[in-house]
Amino acid sequence: MPGVGFCVFGGANEKMTCGAILQFGVSINVPKPKTKGRESVRFYHVVKVQMIDDYDKGYLGAPVYIAARIPFATEIIAAPVGQVVETTVQYKGFQKNSKI
Repeated sequence: MPGVGFCVFGGANEKMTCGAILQFGVSINVPKPKTKGRESVRFYHVVKVQMIDDYDKGYLGAPVYIAARIPFATEIIAAPVGQVVETTVQYKGFQKNSKI
């Protein structure tokens, strides 16, 4: 199902962005809270996505939705399927590019 669309709304910036699923079964490293990126946790079998907008820390924790249609109905619903996390690579890239 790569190429299936999704949308993200929420997080600290309360903005919406959309994108597409790129790959299933990916492994990622996520920084442990309160370690300033020195420690991480590895997650397996996650879904890699590409947002149409540049990565923004304000999306962290925002729910990810896939549009679905109710059988035999015209309504479209937003099915929650995950949440936005920051990988170690994104964390280090953000810190390197930060002016702080």
